[in-house]
Formats: sequence, C-alpha cells, structure tokens
Amino acid sequence: MDRGSDKQAPRMDDELKRESESFERGAPVESRVEEHRIVESASEAPDEGGLDEARSRGEVGRFLDPSTFPADRAAILDRARQAGATDTVLNQLDGLPEGVTFGSVDEVWEHLGRPEG
Repeated sequence: MDRGSDKQAPRMDDELKRESESFERGAPVESRVEEHRIVESASEAPDEGGLDEARSRGEVGRFLDPSTFPADRAAILDRARQAGATDTVLNQLDGLPEGVTFGSVDEVWEHLGRPEG
C-alpha cells in the first residue's frame, strides 16, 4: 500500500493533497478556506497610492524603447503611434513641452509631472 510519503503521517499527506488539489487541477477557486491563506489578486489589493502611477509609467514605457532616445516631443509621439500606443498614452505624451530633447523615458516621465522611481 502506497501512502505517497514516508515523512508525514497519512493524515498530513491527505491534508496536503487536499490543499494543493486546486493548483494541480487548475480549479478556478482555491481549495483553502482559511482567509489568511487566500491569495489576493492585484486588482483586489488596496491602492497604495503609487499603483496607478506605476501602471501609467509602465504604459508610457511600453511604447518607448531605448532606441527612441534622444528624441523631441514630435519624435516621441511618432514612435509611440508606430508602436500602437493607446489614446491615453498619446494624450499624456502630447502634453510634453516642445523644444526639449529627452534622453530617456525617465526624462519623459519627469516632464509628465510624475515622480521618478
């Protein structure tokens, strides 16, 4: 008779198997019912203040690779359009000042009025 493990008691083996069943089968809900063990998704997490800014920065950076720079406002907008940037990102980039050459996406971010980092 194979119990599956010789390191724990059969009761522990059964408990571990029950707890991991949803992960093995890909069930849409966790088999664990204890509230402290439920995994919280990012969309359910409380806003820490910087989450929206991080998302926004990620969106801007997603359409501007390092080869874009150095570039002025017009070149940055062109590159973002070519990369398929969303209207939201294009509207943000449209707010960049003219006559400034940006050396990186971090400089773009600073001019958009968001803290770096």
